[in-house]
Amino acid sequence: MKFYRVVADDYEYDEFNAFVVRAEDEVRALEIIKTHVSPYSKQKWEAHQLSVDGDEGVIVASFNAG
Repeated sequence: MKFYRVVADDYEYDEFNAFVVRAEDEVRALEIIKTHVSPYSKQKWEAHQLSVDGDEGVIVASFNAG
């Protein structure tokens, strides 16, 4: 299994804008997040594989307040 950071191209209030998921591949990562997103959403999603190697720091911070 691999970790993926999945981000939305655009978002409004009360919508997800990012996920970190564990999946076999990028296609499956996108399938997994679709179970959490409204079927009426027009958002486009992009998955980026994460590496466990590298510098320490924040992986995902998602702040969408009104």
